[in-house]
Amino acid sequence: MVQKTRRVTFAAVELHSDTGVLLASGRASQVIINLEVDPDRDRRGPAQLPSPSGGGQGGG
Repeated sequence: MVQKTRRVTFAAVELHSDTGVLLASGRASQVIINLEVDPDRDRRGPAQLPSPSGGGQGGG
């Protein structure tokens, strides 16, 4: 693990040969959502824009 904040974890790894040659590397991030606190986040697919009658600005 490279860094962990309250809601996001970042990780990175590298695989080297015995001679020090880089063979592979990978990076990942994970967003942690507490569905008990924010149950509306439990939905499939991309974020949805609010309905025109919903008022407000922007989305997500």
